[in-house]
Amino acid sequence: MGSNRDSFFDDGVASGERRSEEDQTPSVPATRKHLSDDIKTTEILEDPITVPHSSLRRSPSSRASSSSSSSSSQSSSSRSPSPPQPMVSQPKTVTEEVHERKSSSSSSTSSTVSFESDEVDAFTDKLFGGNPAAVCPLDKWLPDSLMQQIAAENNLAETAFFVPNSNNDGYELRWFTPELEMDLCGHATLAAAHIIFTEMSSMNAEINFLTKKAGELRVIRQKEDALYTLDFPARPAAKVDLPDGLLSALCSNVTPIEVYKARDHMLVYEKEADVKQLSPDFMALVKIDSVFGVIATAPGDEVDFVSRFFAPSAGVPEDPVTGSAHCSLIPYWGERLGKNQLHAYQISARKGELWCENQGDRVLMSGKAVTYLKGEIDV
Repeated sequence: MGSNRDSFFDDGVASGERRSEEDQTPSVPATRKHLSDDIKTTEILEDPITVPHSSLRRSPSSRASSSSSSSSSQSSSSRSPSPPQPMVSQPKTVTEEVHERKSSSSSSTSSTVSFESDEVDAFTDKLFGGNPAAVCPLDKWLPDSLMQQIAAENNLAETAFFVPNSNNDGYELRWFTPELEMDLCGHATLAAAHIIFTEMSSMNAEINFLTKKAGELRVIRQKEDALYTLDFPARPAAKVDLPDGLLSALCSNVTPIEVYKARDHMLVYEKEADVKQLSPDFMALVKIDSVFGVIATAPGDEVDFVSRFFAPSAGVPEDPVTGSAHCSLIPYWGERLGKNQLHAYQISARKGELWCENQGDRVLMSGKAVTYLKGEIDV
């Protein structure tokens, strides 16, 4: 893995103007397409579909005027020759329109930056479950402001951007919410690794990511059970008092039995039902300056522990599945339950499942992922 460089996170290509279309150019169906595991490509139909042109049609009024003037034109035909009739061009097929548009776009909008953008459901093996993340593979870094705008436009919990490192043996990775850049994100790391493993480096069994604040992260693929294992730094939490206003902001009459804090406040409840019934007032939660994110956790009815995660100050009211929160959850529950192998469930509306391991200063989180859509961003 290469070391940090001076140019590690320099701004890349500046954004350009969006390309425009001529008024008469028919619209072309978008090629973005929902994917399941067995669908890997999006094709343009080869069957030619003709596009009607307005020049081939005449209104009733034009037919009437043509009929009324036919006699006069016939009488004058002996005095002067008829003007030559204009040639009517043949309508273009959709396929021809697509090829022409791509050709003209590449020559007239050289300042436009185009790159792939995928959406992956992480910590699940089913579409519409787990936590969705956008993934943008880049050749070099875009300006920070542009990446933040793209993340806001995606309007997902996180958008992951990555570039190859200088040694071409790993990647530099960054994560943005709709509001800000994050120091660590588990589900978007898993999503980025899923795209690399399935679309870019299918033979590799391990990927190394270098990050700005979380150091080196490793993702290992276990082909036999279709799992991705995240190797992350542990973030043990220290015991603290319950911040003023937090209990009322969670709109709960149930008081947690313990409160801890690492990056986020971790509220430990007696049972799973206490976590399920939380219905936070997110506007009130944002106003508590001392609180960034809130982890609510309890022993699980069918797994070792359950959790929920709220971070409205980062633009994420409730995160469906949160890898970074488990950097604090795994050390706590490993010590409390006296075991290093843990099975966890995040009980958000979309739900997510994790297999965890406590390794002291590191934690392992394993989960699955499925690609939801593939597309392209032009900026």
